[in-house]
Amino acid sequence: MGYDGDMRGLRGAATAAAGLALALVVACGRQLGGGDGDDGSALPEGTDASTTGAAPDDAGLGRDGAPHELDGSAPLTCPPRDANGPRIAFVTYVRFPGDHPGDGAPGPAKFDALCTKLATDAKIAGKFVAYVKDGADEPERRIRNSGVGWMRPDHQPLFVGSTIPLDVPATPLEVTEKCTLVVDDAGAWTGLSPTGTNEQSCTDWTNAAPQAQGHYGAPSATTASWRTEAAGSCATPRHFYCFETAD
Repeated sequence: MGYDGDMRGLRGAATAAAGLALALVVACGRQLGGGDGDDGSALPEGTDASTTGAAPDDAGLGRDGAPHELDGSAPLTCPPRDANGPRIAFVTYVRFPGDHPGDGAPGPAKFDALCTKLATDAKIAGKFVAYVKDGADEPERRIRNSGVGWMRPDHQPLFVGSTIPLDVPATPLEVTEKCTLVVDDAGAWTGLSPTGTNEQSCTDWTNAAPQAQGHYGAPSATTASWRTEAAGSCATPRHFYCFETAD
């Protein structure tokens, strides 16, 4: 064949070998889940890869069945509560629209039932009610006077003694029943306005329409904003506060 023919043959063989190696790398990558999709293929443009997996079992669900879960940091240390010590208060790990679509009677009773369920699932004993306005009743009428105050699940003090109505927390009410810190800025439903007038509560917690409004507080605050930060759409999932009560 001559020198030129031999070189052309060698170059052709090298090109074929390189092509075969590239095909094997791509195939192996797809088998190992190297792509964004479940089969290794690319996801459609605009799809968030974090949403393609199964929803966590403990995710809060919106009315469309989509999880509105979140939002905890690494777990803190939360020892068992002394039966004679302050009661527990926490902010929910999950977020819900203004008409939490769970089981039970409409309105605040649904939030109360969920508070107790979340506490029970987290192995926190006791009966809990939601710190939300109920018609003309302020939240303090719902949680009642504990006589011993409230603390977070990690035993940091919140409200010392038996003062009702509650003032500002000694530490932020930002620890969840799962013993994690809330790390988003969604807020926690309360139905209390900063001025004490024109208070909005998503039609007494039965309305999640985008145009409906509800007041919420800021779990990270140690000022009056902890319960009266602003108002927002009832369609937006938010946390809420749960307080242990005596009965």
